Amino acid sequence: REITNMASADMSPEQIEAAAAALAHGRALYVKGEMQNAAEALSAALGQFVALYGELGVECGEAYYYYGLVLLALAREENAVLAAKQSEEGAAKDSEDDESDDGDDDADDAEEKPAEQQDAEGSEPLAWQVLDLARVIFTKKGEAGRARLADTHSAIGEYLMEQNQFEEAIKELETSLSLWHEEAPASRQEGEAEFMLAIAHHNAKHFVEAEKHTEAAISIVENHKILLTRTATEADLAAQRHRREGNTQLADKEAEQATSQGEEAARLAGVLDELRASLADIREEKRLTAAAARDLANAMPTIPSERENPAAADAPAAAAAAA
Repeated sequence: REITNMASADMSPEQIEAAAAALAHGRALYVKGEMQNAAEALSAALGQFVALYGELGVECGEAYYYYGLVLLALAREENAVLAAKQSEEGAAKDSEDDESDDGDDDADDAEEKPAEQQDAEGSEPLAWQVLDLARVIFTKKGEAGRARLADTHSAIGEYLMEQNQFEEAIKELETSLSLWHEEAPASRQEGEAEFMLAIAHHNAKHFVEAEKHTEAAISIVENHKILLTRTATEADLAAQRHRREGNTQLADKEAEQATSQGEEAARLAGVLDELRASLADIREEKRLTAAAARDLANAMPTIPSERENPAAADAPAAAAAAA
């Protein structure tokens, strides 16, 4: 497929504005958490962009990206509803007579899946396809699309983790981290990418890697917290100085900045507590896993070698001679 970089010759400014407005509306619904409405709006917006620029037009990247995110959110909701329904059905079945013969009913259930499960099975693969198209487009854009490409790889990696495909998720999240390291080293986004990769390694039982990436995330967040605390203090001192000088407007502005940065520093302190707790869990699980492996090795019977037990080596020959 050929990437379309220019708008069609017969498109009008009104069509371009309408597509942009539709995308903005869908994004707003997504931010508000109205996923069903967002899916409908973004599907329509994507159709407009594709009609204007072609299926792989670089202008379609944002529409694919947000539509893919919404589809993943819908799949999560659908899976949650399905899990709850299956739990209720399982509890009801357990209360029935165990001796009843439900063989035919079970066969019918296997052939006809619940509507919620059909929806979930449709949303997740479609989300994968849509995000993959976004990835292709942002890759084509090069440096200009690097940040959004990192976001896309992260979304794909998160999807794969939800499918328990941890090794594949790690590859996507490693790509995301590498892109953020190029785009914005030591940034909040890189810290988040470090932690997402740590989660994937932890789920895959790669404890050393999980520990390493969690420590990296802690380091980044700590540095940001220190910087915010320092700038909040400086802003507060500046506000006090402006008040002494009678400049109320500047004092209020500096005080507002000090409050905002102080609140963000406090939020990061909570994030650090969570990261350190996660690091402690990883280290404890690593310790327990290593101890279990040692116990298993110690419990295995030791088979003596021929040098240690010459009689065992001579036994076959003796048996043959006796025969």
